[in-house]
Amino acid sequence: MLKVIEDEATIRRCQQQFSRSFRAVADARIPVRVGHPGASFRASVYWSDERDLWLYSKRIPEKNHWNVLGIGKPAPEGRVAITCEINFPIRGIDRKIGGALARDPEGVIYVVHRGRLGGSRKGIGKSLFGSRYRGVWALMEDGEELATVAVVGALHSPRFVRQLGQFVRKVQRMKDLAASQDPQLAIAFPEVKFREELSGKAALPDPVDLSRFCDRGLIAGDLAAALQSMGLQSGNDEGRDCFIVDSQERITVLFKILTSLRDGEVHEAAARLLVDGVSLPEKPWLVLAAPAALPAVLAEPLKALGAEILPYDWSGDRAVFPQLKAFVREIGR
Repeated sequence: MLKVIEDEATIRRCQQQFSRSFRAVADARIPVRVGHPGASFRASVYWSDERDLWLYSKRIPEKNHWNVLGIGKPAPEGRVAITCEINFPIRGIDRKIGGALARDPEGVIYVVHRGRLGGSRKGIGKSLFGSRYRGVWALMEDGEELATVAVVGALHSPRFVRQLGQFVRKVQRMKDLAASQDPQLAIAFPEVKFREELSGKAALPDPVDLSRFCDRGLIAGDLAAALQSMGLQSGNDEGRDCFIVDSQERITVLFKILTSLRDGEVHEAAARLLVDGVSLPEKPWLVLAAPAALPAVLAEPLKALGAEILPYDWSGDRAVFPQLKAFVREIGR
């Protein structure tokens, strides 16, 4: 279980790491007005082309470390809207703000969010977040209370800024759906493609190595992008990490992402993959994307059941799949 961080010095160091991580990938500082007409202020935001994300941070004495983020490159001196805030208290616990910092039993520090989105639009708040957000959830010891929080990312991970961007885009998508006048947009996705906001879960995972869970959506997105670059139509949904469809939009290949080689996770993922495959009218290829080649004691029984293994590795902060081209040639025969 996570435990909220209350110590002022630790929170200050974490805020410094938060800002430093973003500055390391920033391409520019852009002068803008943050907010909406009648309630905006001048600021210089850090902008990352690759992440399509901007950040403005400020320490408000005796209140909080204020971090506001948005999507889309700002025009110099233009007005930008805040997508979400991930604020940390100066010290102690402040449940009125969205962000917090927490530590797991191994000492790994996470940025978490309580689901308080803020803003003035009707229907956008904690209830929307709780019902719509798909990602990594965890229980947190919150002083004398227990709280369910969304895990934004592992603060010291080399992939933290990607995890942060993924969270912000999911929040933006939730807000867009809530603002839509067509309720069908919230549930119907006629076009097959990879949708980042559907990666993750609506429930708590096993409280083991949350940092790996934070990478799952990134891996699935990188796999989908690699497939699309090869001319294959890929997508996902709330129950399936990634899949390939044919010209008639039938699922021909079904992927399940593994983030570790623990027996329990491998067995659970394999069982889910097999069940999902059986439920489809056309028998698809079943593929476990794994962080390394599985040991024979695990790989051989899985192959006997019809599951293929696709190893992946990390290149910088992106997942790469060295055997993907060979696999695509195989399924194309």
